[in-house]
Order: sequence, then structure tokens, then C-alpha cells
Amino acid sequence: MRDENMDRGTGPDGPQQMPRGLIYRHASKSMLIAYVLALLGGAGCLGLHRFYLGYKRSALMMLALTLGAIFLPMVGIYSVTLTWWVITLWVLVDLFLIPKMTRDRNAEIAAEIDRDLANRT
Repeated sequence: MRDENMDRGTGPDGPQQMPRGLIYRHASKSMLIAYVLALLGGAGCLGLHRFYLGYKRSALMMLALTLGAIFLPMVGIYSVTLTWWVITLWVLVDLFLIPKMTRDRNAEIAAEIDRDLANRT
């Protein structure tokens, strides 16, 4: 359940709404953190940066491809070279897409905040 008082402060006249900028600063995503997660999260293969930015489906696909490429040889399926090439290409492309994904996600967050604040007034 969402805490209804999360974006409210208290003033001399009772509860007051916190400024939109403060709410946005708290909820927005950092490009630096996305890059750190991409580079430290299995060199991007685990899709941690995509989970962080809210791209859950593609993050799950990236994670499944990586885990498949790791575990399939353990059960006797050795033709996973193409899978590693796909993952490598995907990670390289993602390194260039992270700025756009971050901007898009932050625009979605700002729109959600605006809708939420408009519904309260």
C-alpha cells in the first residue's frame, strides 16, 4: 500500500504538499547508477541496469539469455556461441542507449508526478 503522506510535509497550517521538484529529485533515475549497474552487473549481461530503469521484460530476457549461455553447457548443450554473440552485441548497444533510456524513464516519472499532483488538487 502506498504511503499517502510520502509527498506531504507539515506546516503551521497543517499538512502541505512538498514541491514537485523535491518529489522528482527523489524518484528520478541516475544515468551514473545505470552505467555502474551495467558495468558491474556481469558486464551488463545480467541486465541490472534495465531492471533499475524499469525495463523489466527486456531485463528478464537478457538475464535468461545469460543464464542459458552459462548453464546449457553444464547439461551437455554446447552450441551457445551465438547466444554469447547476441548478449555481447546487446550489451554494447545498451551502453549507447542508457542515456536515452534514462531520459525516457525520467520523463515518465515526471508525467506520473504531474498526474498525481493534478488529481490531488
